[in-house]
Amino acid sequence: MSDALDPELIPANEACALLGISAATLYAYVSRGQLSSRPGPSARSRVYLRAEVERLAQRKRAGRGAERGAAQSLDRGLPVLETRISLIRPDAPYYRGRSAVAAAQAGATLEDIARLLWEC
Repeated sequence: MSDALDPELIPANEACALLGISAATLYAYVSRGQLSSRPGPSARSRVYLRAEVERLAQRKRAGRGAERGAAQSLDRGLPVLETRISLIRPDAPYYRGRSAVAAAQAGATLEDIARLLWEC
């Protein structure tokens, strides 16, 4: 089966449409290693792996943000750093085991929190 007929490969215009980007941005993604391409059916055309394009489109739709980054790290099995300095929980961040919200409500200053973090 030739690449031109392979359903796993898509032309540049279809990749751009799936990603919602211009051809120049598509080429930038290839140059940065975010997508790979192969020669297409004509001398100047390129085709792209459908699975890679769809995966990138899904990441773009999901957005960035801290919560998304943490979830992605957990999904991919990347290490999550444990620390005594801070802990992020749904109710509040904690610094050295103390609630930052409770500290703020009690009138803690920036300097107070710095001393807590620096253990002095």
